[in-house]
Amino acid sequence: ERDSILARPGSFNGTGYPIRGIIRNEMLYLYNFEPRRWPAGSPPYLYDVHPSPTKVEIRKLGMQNKFWEDCYGLRPNEELYNLNEDPDCMNNLSASDDYAVAKSGLKKILFEKLKREEDPRAMGRGYTFDNYLSPQADMTIARRSKNQKK
Repeated sequence: ERDSILARPGSFNGTGYPIRGIIRNEMLYLYNFEPRRWPAGSPPYLYDVHPSPTKVEIRKLGMQNKFWEDCYGLRPNEELYNLNEDPDCMNNLSASDDYAVAKSGLKKILFEKLKREEDPRAMGRGYTFDNYLSPQADMTIARRSKNQKK
């Protein structure tokens, strides 16, 4: 039975978003290796979010709005959620003393798995992901190459 997932969200601007997470029982623990990195691309552009009516409306609210912050804001270094009580992950419990043992245990398990799998971020080589070409960059290069052959 699979009880955890290790995922690497990416970015169309070529920058990987450096969060790793694990779910055990009802708890979701997330570790952000780069809390100063914008998860949806730098404001005001938000390139990594596809156009939609929701994006338009949330952008109109501005960066000081809670909904904007929830959608596009910087993420903290650590997040912890009780999925039974908070399935939408709106109440970050990572600073709560009541959950310190759970957070510490999940962090230990997560980092053991990441090191065993030789995840570059857990090994101090997070820049590795940032050097990969993005799908958008790949398409741009292919277009240029095709146009040069004409």
